[in-house]
Amino acid sequence: MVVLLAVILLCISATGYAQTPQWLNKPPKPIAGNNTYTFVITDSEAASLDMGRNKCFQMLSLDRGLLNTLTITYKSKDEISGHQTYNNGKFQEQLDTKSFEVITTEGKPIQLKAKIVDEYFDAKHQYMSTLYQVGTTADPIFDNVYVTSKYGAKGLWRSAIVPGWGQFHKHSYLKGGLILGGTAVLAGGIIFTEVTRADYAKKITMTHDKKAMAKYANRRNNFALARNICIGATAALYIYNLVDAIVAPGARYVKVQKVDRNGRSYAFAPTVTYEGAPAAAATITF
Repeated sequence: MVVLLAVILLCISATGYAQTPQWLNKPPKPIAGNNTYTFVITDSEAASLDMGRNKCFQMLSLDRGLLNTLTITYKSKDEISGHQTYNNGKFQEQLDTKSFEVITTEGKPIQLKAKIVDEYFDAKHQYMSTLYQVGTTADPIFDNVYVTSKYGAKGLWRSAIVPGWGQFHKHSYLKGGLILGGTAVLAGGIIFTEVTRADYAKKITMTHDKKAMAKYANRRNNFALARNICIGATAALYIYNLVDAIVAPGARYVKVQKVDRNGRSYAFAPTVTYEGAPAAAATITF
């Protein structure tokens, strides 16, 4: 059982910490009553962090632009023309010919006010995800947000009730599974060794053969020792489970707090230039 505990702890230490942020699967929400902004996640393939930032922002800009009016005009070499229009998210098409080429892109200036909350870059799969606060009004009031990987008592009390539950709550699924599974195996060891010990103790009282009594007593003592080792290993794993639940970081998540009305400001109002590069201005022209 000592070897089993050592293997469990070794496997747990090799699992590392959760890296995928929680907001990828469960985006945060503004404080109730604040309808001036929303949270938006954009994704893009990217070979580098800088490329991912640029492409995610361009995707955000395009997405916000299509919610407004964006007209793309086409004209063929034979002077036969037509156009397609995105108006409030609805697609309309008017074409006089199927043989055309894009020669101009025209649209009304669109104001975009946004703030980067967090970003996740998967270098292995060359993928980038960015979480934004995006204004839905001309003068959005962004709630205060911060990203953390600390869970404090939220993980502790869960692991105190069910070993591994706190790790599951922090999205450290492999670690939580090892702790829960290890605890279950050790608990089963306690039950098995105690039942077997009691069985040999009962056999001692049912025989007068001294050799048999000595053999049963020896096995009873061995299983008692094994039971005590299982109890000690279970206690050690349980304590490790509690310490890990409160100390080890988990998956990053976003905490949203009501904005201070005395400081109605946002970090920046990003946009993109005509060439598609990020800029500090708040107006985007397509």
